[in-house]
Amino acid sequence: MLLILLFVDGNMVFKMHDIKSAFSAALLYFLYKCFNQVEIAKLDIFAPTSDERAIICLGRRSKDDISGIMRFLGECHKVMKEWYQKNKMNDKNQDSIGELIPLQVLEERTEFMDYLRISNDR
Repeated sequence: MLLILLFVDGNMVFKMHDIKSAFSAALLYFLYKCFNQVEIAKLDIFAPTSDERAIICLGRRSKDDISGIMRFLGECHKVMKEWYQKNKMNDKNQDSIGELIPLQVLEERTEFMDYLRISNDR
């Protein structure tokens, strides 16, 4: 929920371990809509065989522009928290939340999907 705390035009950097899942793609799509620029980089400090990527988000858009996304992510957080509390993730139960947005819907966003494929290939 860092988006709530970040000032308009603010920046953030974080690491993702996997950008190939539908769940990760949806999170990146939301960031893509909330910031003026999002870069996905494989840093030299990451192991060559690792899927880790640095996500660099520049220029958070105004609250009016992203309020719907912030509400949606807040609701997702509540649902996921309740789900994890009920299921108590452990070694015997490896289920997880699969996607935030149906993959078909994401694939219709061709500009974003092209961007994601190019970023992943770097």
